[in-house]
Amino acid sequence: MKILNKKLFKNPFIIAAVICGTALYLIVPHMPLTYSAKPISGKVVDANTGEPIEGAIVVAVWELKRQYNFEGSIIAGHIHVAEVLTNEAGEYHIHGWGPKWRPLGAYTTNSSPLLVIFKRGYNYVFKKNFWWSHKDIDKYKYRRVHRSDWDKKIIKLQRFQGDLLSYYHEISSIDGVLEPILSRVFGAGLCDWQKIPNLILALDEFYQKLVNEVDSRRTYHIPDVGNLIARGGCGTEEEFLRKHRQ
Repeated sequence: MKILNKKLFKNPFIIAAVICGTALYLIVPHMPLTYSAKPISGKVVDANTGEPIEGAIVVAVWELKRQYNFEGSIIAGHIHVAEVLTNEAGEYHIHGWGPKWRPLGAYTTNSSPLLVIFKRGYNYVFKKNFWWSHKDIDKYKYRRVHRSDWDKKIIKLQRFQGDLLSYYHEISSIDGVLEPILSRVFGAGLCDWQKIPNLILALDEFYQKLVNEVDSRRTYHIPDVGNLIARGGCGTEEEFLRKHRQ
């Protein structure tokens, strides 16, 4: 065993790999080795009536970022994703998770968790943790256990007023909010969009409605099931629809 160890440490490729790995990890210094999160509960109501909204889709994404240059950072995927539906009282509960290993070179921000709330006929909303300065954002990098500032809070959805095409323009930016899930980087896998089946199906149903009732010749920029499955390796569209539309 001693001979094996000596040979390993004399191997220039092993030495280079150790040095590079250590340097890469030190790009984001003093970060915890693992991340975890506390549970999140809340309630979703109609902004005008105060009535609870049943069946609202709540997606929580613990987003990861990495340093792009000396001026800023870019989205680097996610470390965890969860999706739930509100009950008849408008209430939801998202389980805690972790610990999970933090990917090398990546870290969380005030967007961890990012909450996305969607209900057909309402404007979608997304909620992040509160911050007042860059120091507040930086503190999330070093937080081993993540909490949401929206835990046990009421979230209000505004009912949309307008036609189908206007509603499309209102919600078409939601794929940008979902970028940490749809991007295949760091924690994001090729099929991780399947972790948010209710939101994907709701958007796809709306996509089909646009095609059938507005203009079938036009391309609508909503992440529909077919485009996501086209990435390959995630099964067929028929299998996905059959599983989640029963």
